[in-house]
Amino acid sequence: MTNATAISRSRVWSVLTTPAAIPQTGPRLKTNLDTDLLKLIAIAAMLIDHIGGAFFPEVGVFRWIGRLAFPIFCYCLTVGLLYTHDVRKYLTRLGIFALVSQPFYILAFHPVGEF
Repeated sequence: MTNATAISRSRVWSVLTTPAAIPQTGPRLKTNLDTDLLKLIAIAAMLIDHIGGAFFPEVGVFRWIGRLAFPIFCYCLTVGLLYTHDVRKYLTRLGIFALVSQPFYILAFHPVGEF
């Protein structure tokens, strides 16, 4: 291995293992950070999915529309995580919401006789 190869490999390794610096001021993402419209679209898609799952399980179109909700919510969650002041508090709130909403999901989609 030549010296030039060692330098280029160490440079590549450095670039791959060093995280990019997050700017302290200004936007962290070059995107529209107003995610309210995206959230409304995701809520509507999720509502259609849940209505289809509860009342029309044989109609696949309802479920297909609902599959749009997850990637949109993940994007909004990531944007929220980038811009929160306290990551631990943000993740704690998400966890509490998940724990509170899980019993209602089980009641809605798993009848008592299925357990």
